[in-house]
Amino acid sequence: MSRVWGDTRPVAIPAPGEERFLRAASLPDHLEPVTGPVPQGAAILITGAGGFVGGYLLRALLARTSAPIVCLVRGDEALARTHLLARLAAFGISVAAGRISVISGSITEPQFALPPKVFDRLTKDVGIIIHLAAQLDFRSSFDKLRLVNVGSLVHVLSLAAAGLPKRVVYVSSLSVLETTAYYGRTVTESTRLIHPELLPLGYAQTKWTAEKMLATARARGFNALCLRPSWIVGHDPRVIQTGFVASLMRIFAAVGAIPDCAGALNLVPVDFVAEACALLGLEQAPSLRTHIFHLGAAEAKSSAHFAEAIAAAGRAMDRVSISAFLHRVSTEFRQKRSLELMMFRHIFMGWPSRPPIGLPYFDGRAPVFDATASLRLLQRAGLRQPALDLAAFARCCLRLPADP
Repeated sequence: MSRVWGDTRPVAIPAPGEERFLRAASLPDHLEPVTGPVPQGAAILITGAGGFVGGYLLRALLARTSAPIVCLVRGDEALARTHLLARLAAFGISVAAGRISVISGSITEPQFALPPKVFDRLTKDVGIIIHLAAQLDFRSSFDKLRLVNVGSLVHVLSLAAAGLPKRVVYVSSLSVLETTAYYGRTVTESTRLIHPELLPLGYAQTKWTAEKMLATARARGFNALCLRPSWIVGHDPRVIQTGFVASLMRIFAAVGAIPDCAGALNLVPVDFVAEACALLGLEQAPSLRTHIFHLGAAEAKSSAHFAEAIAAAGRAMDRVSISAFLHRVSTEFRQKRSLELMMFRHIFMGWPSRPPIGLPYFDGRAPVFDATASLRLLQRAGLRQPALDLAAFARCCLRLPADP
């Protein structure tokens, strides 16, 4: 902090590396919230409904409310609707006519590139916006991801600034706190966002920037909540498991080894994340005295937990040093050269211009993600703490039949 001569008020001076991210987090001056309570029964708008969390979120909302649900999608509306209804049917849910509507638009364009009449109708009908949509790419830079992951929030807040009073539920990521400045420390909901330039991923930098924008919106009076899930996983045997942790399971099984090290991953079930989004979005008179929620497990999963889960699925596993594990991955890559192996070879061995971003999770350097306070609050609000059957998840990742 620094002081202006003759002024007793502290003035925050951003670190040099933060300036470009803070500029990108700027919220247009003309955006101001519509004040008042969210009208009961107002429509719910979801971005990213077609993604991994989206289907579970639709299921949670259909069970918790009779409010109409609007899904903003890319591409053909009819195909998107068919896809969404098929996912719900897989859960055993049939949807009444008119309950879910689908509109095609773009989260990167002003007013979502919708016809003026359609956008105007959203301002008058929607009371809750759940912003799930994001682009996750381990290799892309901040600049390449900025339009989708940061610019989209401006357009979401523009909708929230018109028509009915609205609540915005923004789904961020634990990665905003994975700056090297916090290595070896425990991070909670009250931990400050610092040093985006030290975050290892462009994706994390975009989420950091979007959270800063959301904080500005809250300071202006917007009704906005921020949810930070840890590593989201699910074990639905009807679908192919994708994502970082599912790939990690398959890599472990393919090389028959797991690093014997101190690191751990905090895994949270996808249905818990979806239920938290639904509960917090629908809360009529928020009694939870916070606006940032950590959605994670009470206990992280160590390499021993992973080894036990894969062994329970019938695969023999060796516990080896990190260097021996990386050697096995390289050997496997030379023999098979799959995209999954190539991704992990880069993540754990690095690029010519980047360090290996995956190693801190194994050697114990990465921050410890603490969700204790949020779990306690959510439990009091009626949401049970997350429980993950890691062995069942392993079987799904490896496409093995469930236990009899």
